[in-house]
Amino acid sequence: MGSDRFFYYDFSSENVIDDWTSHRLNDGVFLYETLYNSTSGNYSVLFFCAPWYRVSEIKVNDIVVPPTEYDYSYVWPNQLRFGIQVSLREGMNKLEFKVNTPGGEPDPSATVALIPILSHVGFSSYEKRFVYESDCDFSMPTDNHSSVDLTEFSEGIGNQRIPGRFGFSLGDGLLDCAMPFLGNIDKMYLCGHPDYHKPFRWNYYSLPAGAPLCGTEPPAVGIEGNTIEVNHLSVTWGMSYGKDAEFRCTYSLASPGIITEDSSGTICLSGLEHAGNYRYCLQPRTGNEYAITPPEQFRPEDLAENWILLFGCTEFPDVPIMVVFQNPPQRIRVTRNPLSNRLSQITFEGCSLIISATPFGIESFQPLQPDDSDFLRRAIDRCRLWSRAFLAYPTNCKEYYKEEDNNITIVQQFSYRRIQDHWETEPLELAPIPPAAALAIGKDKQQYEDFSFPTKYGGFYGTAGNSSSYRLPVPVVYRRFPLRDIANDHVSPLLPAKELKEHLEFVNAFPATMQSYPYAGAIVESYAWLSTLMFFIDPKNAEELRLQILGRLPGVCDRERYYDYPVINHGEFMRNKPGMEELRHIYADPSMKHRKLWNWYKRTEPFTFVSYDICYLNVTLFSSGIIRDGTRPEIENLQIPLIENDWGLGLTLYYLYLCILATGDNRPVRENWELIKSAYSYFEILHDWACMGTGYSDNAISWVEGANYGAFTSFINLAEIVGDQQAVSKGRYLAAKQFALRVAILKSSDEYFPEYFNRPPWYTTKFFHEESHPSRAFQNAPEGTSKHEGIYNLTTEGLYPELFESLRKYESESLAAAMESVRQELEDRPFERLAAGDKAGPWILEQCNSSILIDEALNPESDDQNLNSEIEAAEKRSMLLRDWRGIHIYSRHLPPGYFKAQLLAWQEMKKHPIHLLHWQGVQITRADWCVDHAEIDIKMIGAHGKLLLHANKTPRKISLNSIQLPHAMQNDYELLLDIGESGTIMVIL
Repeated sequence: MGSDRFFYYDFSSENVIDDWTSHRLNDGVFLYETLYNSTSGNYSVLFFCAPWYRVSEIKVNDIVVPPTEYDYSYVWPNQLRFGIQVSLREGMNKLEFKVNTPGGEPDPSATVALIPILSHVGFSSYEKRFVYESDCDFSMPTDNHSSVDLTEFSEGIGNQRIPGRFGFSLGDGLLDCAMPFLGNIDKMYLCGHPDYHKPFRWNYYSLPAGAPLCGTEPPAVGIEGNTIEVNHLSVTWGMSYGKDAEFRCTYSLASPGIITEDSSGTICLSGLEHAGNYRYCLQPRTGNEYAITPPEQFRPEDLAENWILLFGCTEFPDVPIMVVFQNPPQRIRVTRNPLSNRLSQITFEGCSLIISATPFGIESFQPLQPDDSDFLRRAIDRCRLWSRAFLAYPTNCKEYYKEEDNNITIVQQFSYRRIQDHWETEPLELAPIPPAAALAIGKDKQQYEDFSFPTKYGGFYGTAGNSSSYRLPVPVVYRRFPLRDIANDHVSPLLPAKELKEHLEFVNAFPATMQSYPYAGAIVESYAWLSTLMFFIDPKNAEELRLQILGRLPGVCDRERYYDYPVINHGEFMRNKPGMEELRHIYADPSMKHRKLWNWYKRTEPFTFVSYDICYLNVTLFSSGIIRDGTRPEIENLQIPLIENDWGLGLTLYYLYLCILATGDNRPVRENWELIKSAYSYFEILHDWACMGTGYSDNAISWVEGANYGAFTSFINLAEIVGDQQAVSKGRYLAAKQFALRVAILKSSDEYFPEYFNRPPWYTTKFFHEESHPSRAFQNAPEGTSKHEGIYNLTTEGLYPELFESLRKYESESLAAAMESVRQELEDRPFERLAAGDKAGPWILEQCNSSILIDEALNPESDDQNLNSEIEAAEKRSMLLRDWRGIHIYSRHLPPGYFKAQLLAWQEMKKHPIHLLHWQGVQITRADWCVDHAEIDIKMIGAHGKLLLHANKTPRKISLNSIQLPHAMQNDYELLLDIGESGTIMVIL
């Protein structure tokens, strides 16, 4: 899927140690050693090796460095490395690393670098009083427990226990931070801030001293023996340590706070050097007075409220940390790093529960001063709010939805964990709306309270009380199918019978028992795309196309079907781009590996034990050796998250729908509808509250894989075809949320992120990140003013026109601005420069350009000249889709004129007053525009058929076999016809 992968830290400035010798100590263990000539001083030694290698011992000048001194905070492009702080002597220093190597070979990617430790800082005693001005603009939200009449609403997300983003693995990303290991609070996205020039991530720990690192990702030791309670809104994650102590953290997507509990009665915040050298502690006193002192001079007995705020770092970024206490600490101890004198740890004794937070969200500051009264007022306002809201901690959310006037109203009802504190602070229940929804609804968010907490997915808005609601539009769910203009047909000549025959002969040569890609829809991929232009294809090739679809369609949704998968080298195919003849040889090569795979596999999430069906196994799982055979027991027992199930499902359901339209045969879907619903339930079970959609992995990680969009529109139409109205309703609810997520992503880097990254607006964010691991650590600002990959990710290989229609209907200005930005970049920057260093670069650029062309062809304001000039420019830059759609596997082959023909068909459609949207129970064999009327030949497949047309005015007459059909317009432009016999429909306007 790719990522942004850009740091503003200069790794080349590091002193890399290259002169190493290595030798095998025993099976699987290598010793790396060197003599390093150094000046006397204090340094950090940074080590990186691949995640599946393990450093078992480090020696510096023959002295073993205890593992407790390894610091897993340092970044490396796309990965994580650890550091140790050492004092080196003048002259030669001996460094030794023992590394466990699972394959028995040394890691060729291993690197060691030496950097100076953080600069030494001074310390001075300081105390000041600040009087809060009570006449400022802030007012505390009023708790409003109003009852909501839900009699006309259906149950939505959260009414059954589901894992959401928290499935399959721990740690997790949150609203403005992550917890990659238990007790590690981390803001990885700051590495992508243009003002952040540090080799480590911003993070601190609440982990007890001596406790192991727990989590799914290396270097954590795993989660065996941990206690884990998960739902889609919150997690409680705990472990035992020492003799009898229990430690746990609770975090929620509906709150900035992280609850830390330790039965030992002592809680510490450590590793603070990587968060910042906090010089000041803001503490409430009686009345409206606040004290500001160094952390060492904080006196718990003087606290008049339940919180303090650390701020005043010595360099960027200054990210204040708030601590809320259940009771005053009996004693605090402040520890400073002996090499740099920087604040390292604060220990609160006599505390079994605290809540920590960064109350300014993703906002970061240049070093703050204690005389900055504007900041202090803002800080007090926020801390007063959260010091109450954290005590009514949101732990679950149930949604209810209702459709009215093509809009979905969603009501949320929250559940809370209530915490009593020493000060008898009154808890405040808050009911936020999803941050992505706040971005998507634009100015409508003004009806909510602004909680002044910017998240990685949008602003934080909502209401006081235990419930809130918001409203989203239902996106366009129908694809437009143009009629062939018999008087002025520019499309059919681009699809000559000879080329279509060669194309079909090529893809037909590969047996239906073999699939080019391991997802169910691949068996019909070539045919589904070509079927979108069925009305422009000569009758002989059209009939061959239907026959191939009819023969293969039942296999797509057959749970028991297995197939032969040739295990391709994905990267090699992308680089070499083999042609038709070369592909024949590659697939015929007896040395190619093959696997027997099943269409569908059952997956069970390990924390909630909820199950669903999947239809795709990502190709990297084979090349990495994670999947060896692909048997059902192997796949069903995999406990790791699998990626891009939504990608395979989106394409599969979309192809199913296109194939049913082409043939009229809905029996395969009707007979396997429960399987289709189980697969679609993936979008419910792993649905994320904050982003309103499901990530591209079983454990979320990133939103969103563009190709999944086809699942949302096609599922609604498939449910309509089989007559499952409850599924139609659920599908429209989830589609509205998915579309809102796309809008939020599109608008985020234009209207939102630049404010917090100190950059002018750019287009367009590629996706939102969970940021639970350094390889996914970026929500960053680009070097330039555009991220053309963001346009690619709107639909990736899907190229769904429905999304562009929806964006134009509801977000026309954002769409136009983003398209113009990318169009300008493609014009101004040479193709080679855009694609440089990216093996998928040309492919991605082609897809980006395809988005521009699809949008232009569908835009009613664009004329022939505009589209033709765009097509010519794309051809000149070699960015027009022709023979292949993405990677050169045989199912992605296209007739050379297909894509251009599709664009021109949409362009011609705008000149006609009528086109097709949807049909069921019939096969359409001809659809022509005949100067002043439409003629549509239909063949009944079932006993009853329906045809949905788009007409820009009410027809004068509609007839079937010359007998008038009753008709009525709906939704302004839609015309629904009930059909009972085969023949010719004539529509006269």
